[in-house]
Amino acid sequence: MPAWSQTLVIDLSDEFTVKDLAVKAREASDLYDGKEYFHYAPSIFQGHPFFLKPEFVNGNVEYKGKLFTNVPLMYDCITDQLVLKHYNDFFRIQLFKDAVSSFTIGNSYFVNLSTTKHKGFYQELHKGKFTIYAKRIKRLKDNLEDKRVRKVVEVEDRFYYLKDGELVLIKNLKALLNEMGDKKGEVKKYVKKYVKKNKSNSNKELQYLLAVSYYDQIAAHEN
Repeated sequence: MPAWSQTLVIDLSDEFTVKDLAVKAREASDLYDGKEYFHYAPSIFQGHPFFLKPEFVNGNVEYKGKLFTNVPLMYDCITDQLVLKHYNDFFRIQLFKDAVSSFTIGNSYFVNLSTTKHKGFYQELHKGKFTIYAKRIKRLKDNLEDKRVRKVVEVEDRFYYLKDGELVLIKNLKALLNEMGDKKGEVKKYVKKYVKKNKSNSNKELQYLLAVSYYDQIAAHEN
């Protein structure tokens, strides 16, 4: 869960009167401190650069030590930048990355990590004995079709767990289970049974989350 309890919260929902606009603008002045975002998505023939969908979704962002809620956001997975819709509806603002501590888009929570080998925005999928992160990666690729170069988006998801303050890439389910010591066999059996029942053999993300969630459940019963 996001650790926002000690952070100044500023609600930017549109449920306020015109008289309140000046107050809202003053409160939000730090939030709109960024640079104009270059909207290159219309030049893409296939796919889009954003997390989930190519439109603004209300979320929360912790920026410069303040938590702003009900903010229209998009996350550009190609440039690894958080984009905000300006209150005048004409501009898109790219927030200064180093000033963004965390954000949510819908129910998805992202943190700005800075470790020895990994930097940028990572989606926190699970926090427990194993903390699991996903890096949502998109790349632009030029495809030649009918003697024309068309830009398409390639998608890749990488999954990591946190160990001694560093992210470790999860190569496969076996590698993750090997980190679970004497609980490996029980967790493996549980995941295998679930996958067979629900025909979800190709969903690596689900399998990883099933494994760490069940591991936490077992560990909790031992305490």
